[in-house]
Amino acid sequence: MVVVAGFCALLPVRLPAQNARVTEDFDANWLFNKGDFVSAMMPAFDDSNWRTLNVPHDWSIEGPFSADYGSGNGYAPGGIGWYRKHFQLDANQKGSAVAIEFDGVYDYSEVWVNGQLVGGRPYGFSSFQCDLTPFVKFSSADNVVAVRVDHSRFADSRFYTGSGIYRNVRLVITDKLRLAHWGTSVTTPKIKNDSAIVRIETTIENNSANNKKFSLQSDIVAPDGKIVGTLTTSKSAASISVQTLVQEIKFRSHNCGRSNRRSFTR
Repeated sequence: MVVVAGFCALLPVRLPAQNARVTEDFDANWLFNKGDFVSAMMPAFDDSNWRTLNVPHDWSIEGPFSADYGSGNGYAPGGIGWYRKHFQLDANQKGSAVAIEFDGVYDYSEVWVNGQLVGGRPYGFSSFQCDLTPFVKFSSADNVVAVRVDHSRFADSRFYTGSGIYRNVRLVITDKLRLAHWGTSVTTPKIKNDSAIVRIETTIENNSANNKKFSLQSDIVAPDGKIVGTLTTSKSAASISVQTLVQEIKFRSHNCGRSNRRSFTR
């Protein structure tokens, strides 16, 4: 059985691929306070007395536990909590697209940056991304991201869920011409004993005010790291546009040094 991995890279004109996307661990040094605060989304809000912690974080597990909360949630409290994080962006990142990714917030989350609502997610098990680009500041300016989590409906599950930003968070900085979030889909519409067609659909966003040319390179990588199939497509993207490119790569099992009698996995 031959197992392969896929890799896609978007290569904007005059922008090296290794600089096209920066992903920063955003788990450390959040400020937290349990309770509701009407102006906690505002940059000037006084959070000097808030607790400093790293996420993933669950305030329910800290109790106090009570039979009033129900067995489905482990007799743990729900409620409302706020998280705030201060951060800076380098001056040389000005003009980039900036987004924040949450792997999971339980639940009914709302996200602000510098006092502007940028998104959220009512469902606590879904990961999501919020675009911060229009509202962030660069150089030495202070940026504040604030997250309100409402788990006051604590009896909402048959099992323990916890409360808060209970999974990892990342800050993602890209060119405004970029692969869309979750914008890559890979299928194998045709499979034979010795070959397969790998179909790659890639959604590309151009959020800049200018038309841009680019090349999209998709590689098929074997378990040993060898590239066993590749295809590059050159296109142009109109300003403020979204498009999906379809690439098909024919892959043969002998490219991996395996017998043609081997099969493929989807």
